[in-house]
Amino acid sequence: MGMQCLCFSEYAKAIKECLIADGNNKATDRETVHLLLDWIINQERVLTKNGDPVDLSHPDIHKLLARETNVPLAIKNASNKKGMAAKAKAHMKNEVVPKLSQIVKDDMLYSMNQAIQNDDQMKPSKKKAFNEQFLNNNEASFLAALLLCVLQRENKYSSKSDLDTDFLLLQEVGFSCPLCGRDFCKSKKGEQITDYSIVTVPLLKGMSAEGMQFMSTGRDSSTDKRNSFKLALCRQDANEYECNPSEEHVHKLNDIKARVVKASAARQELYDLGIEDGIVEVIRELRNHQAGLKSTELSMHPLTIERKLDTNDTILIQDVKDHVFHYYDFIRLTFSDMDGRYNGFFDKVATEIKLAYMKIEDIGLSQSEILDELTDFINVKTELGKEYAPACRVIVSFFIQNCEVFHEVSE
Repeated sequence: MGMQCLCFSEYAKAIKECLIADGNNKATDRETVHLLLDWIINQERVLTKNGDPVDLSHPDIHKLLARETNVPLAIKNASNKKGMAAKAKAHMKNEVVPKLSQIVKDDMLYSMNQAIQNDDQMKPSKKKAFNEQFLNNNEASFLAALLLCVLQRENKYSSKSDLDTDFLLLQEVGFSCPLCGRDFCKSKKGEQITDYSIVTVPLLKGMSAEGMQFMSTGRDSSTDKRNSFKLALCRQDANEYECNPSEEHVHKLNDIKARVVKASAARQELYDLGIEDGIVEVIRELRNHQAGLKSTELSMHPLTIERKLDTNDTILIQDVKDHVFHYYDFIRLTFSDMDGRYNGFFDKVATEIKLAYMKIEDIGLSQSEILDELTDFINVKTELGKEYAPACRVIVSFFIQNCEVFHEVSE
């Protein structure tokens, strides 16, 4: 029911979900589109460029709602004529509003108004007028004005254009929803399908845009004020937020934004750094090593780790200790073997890991987040694939023990 953007397809889908079912059957796409457009089409001289009456067939309706085509020019031109605002209002009042479910109508109108207020292209004065109609419960006027608005908007979906525009926000969250982990982009039968929406979230008091190092695309460009930010979510989570932007929800999204901006800054710092090609061999050997079957004795006191990690993060401490306990000696011997073949190999890798840590230690990430970023850094630079990420994480734990990562925590 949530409206993702201002276009005819999203408007029609929102109306369809709110129409009262006829018996056990919900309203069809065809019924919904004809309900919204027939009063325009049936006027005199609403003709195609060939001079024929406009006739929306089933394939045409499917393409409209799938955003594969734009609203026919004849309908656009007819809806823009003098006197159409009054006719649209009368049609909504007499033919559409009575057919809307009283149970979900308010949620639909709220979602529509949110989409309007979040729109970057609409003038503030026009947004204000829509908001006043919404607040004053002028349902017919609100729906009529919005219908005439979306009929003039671009309806055809251009995935490449949208992805190019939203790229930084998608990249910021790793091209997946930070709430549920769902991927934003998938390929189906050779065609790219996207599942994301950009939401605008109020910036909470006590959290400054400067302190969170917002990218320019992360601010609400429609107002150019630093009182809100934008965040990419999957469509389902975006709908849930826009229909119920509770205080708890806003707090959670503020926390996520602060975290992903810092992580994005870390990735930018690490982007130009390199790592010795030979580390690939160490990681592959580690992944194939069945050390879990037979643990080795540590040659140093385990407090070495605990003195460097946040004592409140017990999961992190146990994670790193397990890695060191099971794999430290194996990794050390593997590096020693590589040193025999490539002079100074270990020292070069250790220096690169230490430099990577120094690049991101002051960004404001937690130790657990730094471990994640260094793991991703090694995984990306070696191009080994996600299946090697656990082994890359063990390598980082090795260098925590070896003093290249983290300083001793003050008592």
